[in-house]
Amino acid sequence: MVRMCAICGVREATTFDHLPPRAIFPKPRPSNLVTVPACLPCNHGASKHDEQFRVYLTMQTGPDHPQSKKLWKERSMATLRKNRKLHRMILQGMRPVEMRSDAGIYLGRRTAFLFPVEVYESVMQRTARGLYYHHFGEILGAQVRCEVSFLRSLDAEFLELSGNWPSADIGSGAVVYRYSRAADAPLNSAWVFQFYEAHWALVETEPV
Repeated sequence: MVRMCAICGVREATTFDHLPPRAIFPKPRPSNLVTVPACLPCNHGASKHDEQFRVYLTMQTGPDHPQSKKLWKERSMATLRKNRKLHRMILQGMRPVEMRSDAGIYLGRRTAFLFPVEVYESVMQRTARGLYYHHFGEILGAQVRCEVSFLRSLDAEFLELSGNWPSADIGSGAVVYRYSRAADAPLNSAWVFQFYEAHWALVETEPV
């Protein structure tokens, strides 16, 4: 029996892919990493995006979490030393911004950077598709499109709404996510991710 790729649903799965990508975890890596069957193009073709995602993620979360700080020092800094093109791209995207709290309180000027949309959406879509297969045993493939949103935080209203959703913790708080799908329309699902207690993302799937 031929096993199909859990990510694209088109090609035969000849490898296994870690989702979320194992590149975003410091060594020793968690014992509960999720793997799904994947084809070579979906698996190996994503490694460049995974590496860049790790750099940008640890730039944001590094100071706030010990595991992320360790990942920044041991992996991300080494990547930037080797990948001068990525280093230049990050420097060119930096700019000073005025920061305010959710209540509008001025927090001063800080340096912000641009997270490449292509990299961010590629990693988050692949992760949601893989986890959908992991939890429900079904391949989304071309049946759905994914909408990826960057979240500044998880507000109280959403936390109450999603309080009874199933959740998972990978790496003792490194990546925590909640998920849900509609009982009468299972292709409609929502995946909320928290990375290193400092970065949040939402991925929604819906039928094409």
